[in-house]
Amino acid sequence: MILGTRDEDGGNFQSSFRQIPPHLARDAIAAPRKEPQYRDRFRWDAKGRYAGNYVALSYSWGDPDDRVPISIDGHIIDVTKNLEAALRQFREFEMFKKGLWVWVDAVCLDQRKLPDSEAEKVVQLQRMSMIYQQAGNVVVWLGEADEDSEPAIDYLHTTSVNYRTEYLEAMDHSDPYTAYTHREYAHIALRTVKHTWSGMMRGGVAGLDNKDTYVEMMQLFRFFDRPYWRRLWIIQELAMGHSGMPIVCGNIITQWRYVRDAVFLLSSASDIIGELTARAMKHFGSGTIDDQTFLHVATIAQLESLGHRKQLPDVNTDLLPIHSRGPLHGDVGIKFGSLQGSALRLALRLCRESECYDARDRIYGMLAIPALPEFEIEVGYGPTRTAGDVYKDFVKACILQGHAPDVFSLLDGCGSATDGFTLPSWCPNFGRKPHERMGIIEGNWRACGFNNMLGWGLDPLPHFIQKDGNELLVCSGFVTDAIDGLGAMSSEDRRTTKPGPLFISDVVQPKLNPSWPEEEELEAWVWNTLIGETELGGEKCSRAFATLLSTLSLDEPTEDDPNHRLWDFINSSKDLLIGGRPLSSFFHGPSPDVNQYPTSPARQAMAARIKRRRLATTSRGHLALVPASTQPGDVVLVLLDHGNPVIARFIETGCPDGMWKIKGDAYVCMLMNGEAVKRDIYDPGRDWFEIFHFC
Repeated sequence: MILGTRDEDGGNFQSSFRQIPPHLARDAIAAPRKEPQYRDRFRWDAKGRYAGNYVALSYSWGDPDDRVPISIDGHIIDVTKNLEAALRQFREFEMFKKGLWVWVDAVCLDQRKLPDSEAEKVVQLQRMSMIYQQAGNVVVWLGEADEDSEPAIDYLHTTSVNYRTEYLEAMDHSDPYTAYTHREYAHIALRTVKHTWSGMMRGGVAGLDNKDTYVEMMQLFRFFDRPYWRRLWIIQELAMGHSGMPIVCGNIITQWRYVRDAVFLLSSASDIIGELTARAMKHFGSGTIDDQTFLHVATIAQLESLGHRKQLPDVNTDLLPIHSRGPLHGDVGIKFGSLQGSALRLALRLCRESECYDARDRIYGMLAIPALPEFEIEVGYGPTRTAGDVYKDFVKACILQGHAPDVFSLLDGCGSATDGFTLPSWCPNFGRKPHERMGIIEGNWRACGFNNMLGWGLDPLPHFIQKDGNELLVCSGFVTDAIDGLGAMSSEDRRTTKPGPLFISDVVQPKLNPSWPEEEELEAWVWNTLIGETELGGEKCSRAFATLLSTLSLDEPTEDDPNHRLWDFINSSKDLLIGGRPLSSFFHGPSPDVNQYPTSPARQAMAARIKRRRLATTSRGHLALVPASTQPGDVVLVLLDHGNPVIARFIETGCPDGMWKIKGDAYVCMLMNGEAVKRDIYDPGRDWFEIFHFC
C-alpha cells in the first residue's frame, strides 16, 4: 500500500526533524524491549526493514466539512485537511518509504451514510481494540506545529527527566519476590520525587510570578488545548499504546513516555500550574481557564499505566523486606497521576469530558480500554438504538458488576429528556455539555461504615426489576436525614439552567433549630463542606485549607478573575443561616497584600466541587454540599456498599416500598465515615435497613 497526496506544485516536502537530546531519549521509531516489534508479524506482499507490519494512526479528524482530495493506490478520496497534513508529513518518514503500512479509520472504514456502510462500521468498531493492540505501534498526530509547539515539548522533556514511570517495572522479569520488592522501593522513590518536585515548585513560586513564566505557561496550555487531547477515541487508542508511541507535531517528534511522565509530575503541583496559567491568561487578555487540560491527559496516562501493569504472582508478604498496605499491580495500587479512584471511575470522567460526533460513542469508546472490566454491550448505530439506550445498557452492566458507586458519582438529578431520549434517575447523562456538568464528590468515603453487608443477612448488590414497563433499580439502605435549609443556585448556574415553575432556586432558610457545634468547629465544617474535605485530586485535605475563609473576598472580583466563580457561589447564598449565622459571616476577607499562592489548592478544589451544586442544612444539624436540583424535603440516604450519601426524593407509592428518584451524591459533614450507621442502625427503635426502588 503506497500513500501519496496530490500535489499541485510538485513539491518534494522535505522535512527536518528536531531530535530529542541523546541523554533524554532514544530513536523515536525504534521499538524498545517489551514493546511491539516492527517486522515479520504478518504475511503480506511487502519487502524491506518494516515488512509484515503496520502502525495505527491516532489523530483528530478536525472540521469534517473541510476536506481535500488525496490519492491512494490511484484512487481519489476526500479526507479532512488535518489527516491530509498528517499523511504529507508521514510520507517523508523513512519507515513509510521502506514499506511500513498505516491503518487510518477514515481511509480503511467506509464513511458513507449507507446501510451497508453502517453495518461495516459496527463490525470494524468491535475490532478496533484488536487493530490497535496488534499494530506494531500507535503513531499520534497532534496537528501542524506552531510557535508554541517546540518550547512546550522542550518543557515536557526537561520536566520528565525527573520522573520515570517505567522504573516500577524494571525488575518484573525477575522472580516474584525480587519484582515485588523492587516495585515497593520504586514506588517510594517516585513518590519522593513527586513530593520533592512539587515542594520546589511551591517554594519557588514567588520567583515564577513574572512574564517569562507566563509565556511558558501559555505555551504549555496551548499545547494541551489542541483538539486532539479532547477527542474521545484517543482515550482508547493511547490506553492501548505503549511508552514508545511516537507523538508527531508538524515536523517535531517526541514519545508518549515523556508526555506521560511530565504530566504526572505537573499534576503533583496542579494548583500552582493552574494559578500561574490563570494569571498568565489574565495578563495576556486570553480569557479565563475552566479546567487544566494536562490533568485530562494525566488521567489518560493513569489508565494506560494501569492497563499495561503486569500482574505479579501472589507472594508471602511476611517475607518481603518492605510491604505497603495495597498491591502495586492492581487497580487500587499506585496512584500514578492526578486523580484517585478505580480505572472505571477515571474512564467515566474522561468520556464525560471528551468530545465526539455521536453521543453513543461516549460508551462505545470505553469498551476496549485494557484497564476496564469487560461489558457485554450491544454496539449499533441504527435509528432504533438511541444514545439513551446505550447509556442505560452500560449503566445496568456497571451496576450489576458491582460498580454502582462509580456511575452514581455522575448523577445530577437535572432531568435527561433531551436529544430525543429520556433517562431514569439512576442513569447519568454522559452527554452533558461542559456548563451542565456537576462537580464530583471525590475521596475514598464509606458513609455506610463497612464493606461487607452479608453479615446483616442482606444482599448488598443492587439489582433491577420491571414495573409498568419501567426498569427500577433496587437498593438497600436507610434514610438518615432530610434537607431543611438550602443555599441559592449561583447566578452562573442559573444562567445555564431552565428549571420548572415550581423549582426553588433561591435561598430557603432552615425551619428547624437542631444543635450545632461551637464556633471554631462550625467554621471547620464550612470550609470542609465547600471543598468536599478533599484536595483537587481526591486526597484528604489538611487543615491548611482553612485559609479558604480568610482569603476569599466578599467584594466582587472582575469576571476574568479566577476567583469570580467562588465569589458568585458565596454571594448567592450569603444570607443562608448555618447554626444561626449567615454564610457571609464565616468569611473574613483577605488583606490587599495577601499571598494567594498558598491557598490556591483550596480555591481550586472549591471551584471543582461547587459546579452545579448548592449548600444545604439538614434537619439533624449537618451542613452539606448537594446537587443543584435538590429541593426542601429531599432526604439523605445511605446506600449499602456505596461510599457517599445520596440525595433522593420520594415520588409515589406504586410499589409496596414506594418509588424514589436519585438526585446524586452529596458531601454531608460528619456523615462520610459511617457516623449515620452508628447513630441510626444501632437505634433499638429502628427497623434496620429499607428497600428503595429508584425509577
